[in-house]
Amino acid sequence: MSPLEFAVEVVGWAGAALILAAYLLITMGKVTGQSALYQGSVEATVVGLDATDRTDECPVDLARGVRGADDLRSTLISIGNLENLRRKYAADGDKHGLRYVRESAIRAKNDALDAAKGAVDPLTAQAKIEIADWLTIWLQTPGMFDTWVAMRQKSMDFVNKFGRIRP
Repeated sequence: MSPLEFAVEVVGWAGAALILAAYLLITMGKVTGQSALYQGSVEATVVGLDATDRTDECPVDLARGVRGADDLRSTLISIGNLENLRRKYAADGDKHGLRYVRESAIRAKNDALDAAKGAVDPLTAQAKIEIADWLTIWLQTPGMFDTWVAMRQKSMDFVNKFGRIRP
């Protein structure tokens, strides 16, 4: 094994150990999605520790894209904004922009799950879990999300829990 291959292995295993440690801290409740430590580590991961790689438009675009995931209606708008950004960055071949969009959606999903855990009202907790589910579906299959969410909103389960969402 060459020194370069060895170095790559060491860095890879160190990264895996850091991910495992972060997972354990979050699972044990020592760190939450709202904590400065977690937000700092996500930001370091998103920017790849090199601010020169970022495009200037990413933070501004994402501020418009993710804001407003507080309720179901605003979440639909936010996911639509994220999808528009995803398509733009994909068409431009902008890997960093795509990573920002994905990490922003993951952060919003984790925030929704944290809010669900802390919700006093059961309906609010259910709505936050629904928001996290929507973001998960979008992250997994962005091209099918619009069809899926339209069907989900027409389901009896959804209507019984949340009623109808006005456009």
